[in-house]
Amino acid sequence: MGADVVGVAPALAPAPETMGPNGRIARAARSLPCSTENRQSRHSDESGSNMAIITVFDIPGGTQAQYEQVTNEMTGGRGLVRNRKDWPVPGLISHAAGPSPTGWFVTDVWESEDAFAKFGKKLAPLMEKAGMPMGEPAVYQAFNVVTD
Repeated sequence: MGADVVGVAPALAPAPETMGPNGRIARAARSLPCSTENRQSRHSDESGSNMAIITVFDIPGGTQAQYEQVTNEMTGGRGLVRNRKDWPVPGLISHAAGPSPTGWFVTDVWESEDAFAKFGKKLAPLMEKAGMPMGEPAVYQAFNVVTD
């Protein structure tokens, strides 16, 4: 199989704004320091589309049970999502979650800042409902993402 390059950025840079109970997660992606001339499509053309981003959630005190509750509610009771096409909003490239030494850890790759922002609007209230600590995501521009 061939490799598909998703995005190219001049440098990785964390977003200055982070998540909180009032929906800041949806704005975290929008606050990436990236000029318009650097926003490129999945194939680095001149279409003006947003480039891929990487989100990293380190959630001290978060648990597997809370993660499972959030994903179950997000999928309308279907449990864990096993295929990115079943994700509740389009644009997810990859997702990994697991325990960390201090709680729970999640890393996603999204096709664009906008896709992550749409997901954030769904995620924040579900995390709050599950009593999951509102971890602050680090958001980075992807330099290279291989999908196949």
